[in-house]
This record gives sequence, C-alpha cells and structure tokens, in this order.
Amino acid sequence: MRTMDSDISPRPTEGSGTEQSVLALLSVARHRLGMEVSWLDRRTQDHGLVTDLVDAPGPPPGIIPGFADCSPGTTAGNAMHHREPFVVAMADRCAWPDVRELASRNGARAYAGAPVVLCNGSVYGILGCASRSHLPVPRDRDAHLLALLAGVLADCLWPSPATAQTRDQVWLRVQTLIDDGGPDIVYQPVYDVIDGSVAVVEALSRFPAGSGGPEQWFLDAESVGLGRELETAAVRNALRVLPDLPAPAVLSVNASPSVITSRGLADLFAAVPAGHLAVEVTEHARIDDYATVRTIREELRGQGIRIALDDFGAGYCGLQRMLELRPDYVKIDRALISRIDVDPAYEVLARAVVTLSREIGALVIAEGIETAAQLDRVSRVGIRYAQGFHLARPSPRLVLASR
Repeated sequence: MRTMDSDISPRPTEGSGTEQSVLALLSVARHRLGMEVSWLDRRTQDHGLVTDLVDAPGPPPGIIPGFADCSPGTTAGNAMHHREPFVVAMADRCAWPDVRELASRNGARAYAGAPVVLCNGSVYGILGCASRSHLPVPRDRDAHLLALLAGVLADCLWPSPATAQTRDQVWLRVQTLIDDGGPDIVYQPVYDVIDGSVAVVEALSRFPAGSGGPEQWFLDAESVGLGRELETAAVRNALRVLPDLPAPAVLSVNASPSVITSRGLADLFAAVPAGHLAVEVTEHARIDDYATVRTIREELRGQGIRIALDDFGAGYCGLQRMLELRPDYVKIDRALISRIDVDPAYEVLARAVVTLSREIGALVIAEGIETAAQLDRVSRVGIRYAQGFHLARPSPRLVLASR
C-alpha cells in the first residue's frame, strides 16, 4: 500500500486559490475533451500516483484511478518519462495492458493524460481525464490541448514571478529561430554495406551552439505551443537539398505522428517527386490508436513517400507498430547496435529483426555504427544498410561519395 508520506511534491492547499485554479483547469480539460471526469495525480517516491483533486459533474462516476502504478513501462510512467501526452479513444481495446486493466476495473472506455512538469524540471504527476464512452475518433489536438493545460497547471502549482516570463522567453526564442529561417540542417548518409553506395541521406536539425541540443529545442517548442511549427520548419529546410540529390538515393526527414496527420506537411510533401523522400516516424513518439498508424501509412504511401520506422527497439510497442505501419525501412536503434559485436544476445536480436523485416518487405538500417567491428557484425547478421560516425559524420554538405 502506498502511503501519503512518500509524496515528493507538495499538494495544492485545500480551499486555496491554487486549488480553485487547478479545479478550473481540470474542468476545462474535461469539457474540451468530452470526458466525464478529470483529475490531478501526484507522483510519489515509490512509483505511485495519488489523486489530489477531481472534477466531475456531481458524484465522481467511479473511474478515477486513486492510488495507481506509474512505474517504468506503464502508460503513466512512460508519459512522465518521455514527457508526452496520450489519448486513448478505446481503452478496452488498447494494446497497453494497464489501460485495459483500468477499463476493466473502473469502466473507463476513453482515457487521456499529460505529464505535469514543474518549472524546476521535476515531474509533479499527471493531468488525467476519462469517460465511460469511447471517443468518436482519436484527435491529435486533444493531446496537444492537454499538454498545454498541463503546462498552465504546472505554473499554478509552482507559482513564481519568473514563470510567465520564462515561458515568454522560450516562445520568443523558438519563434525568432523560425522567423530567421532556422533550424540549420546537416546530412548523414546511410551506406549500402555491400557496394558502399549511398542509399539514403538523413536530414538532422541543428541549433545555435550553446543553446541546447535538438531534443531540448523540440521539447521547449512543444511546451509553448510551437512544436508543430518548429518541426515543419525543419522539414521545409531539409527539402531544399532535394534538387542536388541524385537517384537512387532517398532523402529522409524526421516527423512525429501528430505533425504527419495534422496536414502541416501536406503542401511541402505535395511538391516532392514520388520516390525521392522517406519519412522517419520515431518510435519514441507514442501513438495511442493504431487507426492513426494506418492513416499515416495511407497518406504517405499515397504521395509516393517511403516510410521508415526510426529507433526500433528503443520505445513503445515496437513490434505492433512495425506490423501496423509496414515500413519500407526499419532503423535499429543504436542502443541495440552498441553491443552487437560483444554480446551474442544482441546479435540474436538483430537477426530476429532482419527476419521479421524480410517477411513484411522492409529493409533494415543499423544506426550508430561506431567501430569497424560493429560494421562487420552488422553485415554478418544480414543487415545491408548502415549509418554512424564510423562511416560518416553529419555534415552541412551532402556526402554522396561511395565508401
């Protein structure tokens, strides 16, 4: 049993202005998502969540989580670790066991949540919503809205004169970068290990020196509502190199599921000749309904764009996503490649990925090749394509020479 003395964050004081502000935000979340109940969960030291405040019309309908598990691997745990919102339109049919268990125990048929990250960088807990009815359709804007409300809620929980100023500064920094034509793009080739030719060129975003890495920039942009704009700007800048990319090499850009399905890239992709572009859908970005995966697949393939499943083996539900997405390329995450030459288990796993990929017609790319030994082992297990510093570092200029 989890106890209240394991709390790691202060709860809103009962009857305080903070409590009223939080309840008002919970009400907004519930109404805008069409849910029956919303709540604020506070994280505890023993991987637990305890419910602080609940908003529901009349008596709560019995679908609040109470004491809940948020250990790594659970829906809430992953959301807090990756700082990503989630929306499940049909909880009782969800691939995640803990969501199905919630549906079975409390009758929840739709479930959504967003991590509440305080201004000091710590995760307070989860802003959650649930309903006993399925959502009509999964909507990207629901997750986006919930994340924005969680950000405002965090400001209420950690009031500081500098908080609003900090958010304004982040917004101005990201918007200025976009207005000035950023981010910069560098290119890293993917080689065919058999003949040494360049098969794919991946476009990677880069930001001003000393201002933080790409992951932080995209997180900051998302926190102030500019995530899609920054991502779209990065793709737009990457596509400028296409006229200089000779066939049969393919340009590969990174795009999150929400941006792909939001139509934000439709105009950009429409101008790209069929067969010249691949979109890497990162496995770190959670997809909450596999109807979304199929939508991504149909939209991209309909435009003659190839699909790459990025970071395979590093994130959520990799096998299911692979089977639903049916990508043209499967990129094995560098974490699995890093020990392929020293640990037989990693080699066995790589062979399994190759076998499954062949069955669905996908090519395999090994990411993060750092040594000649890794490259040799990758080739032995049947992986034909490789990328990494041992082969070529990212460069602002296209690297097209064969190895």
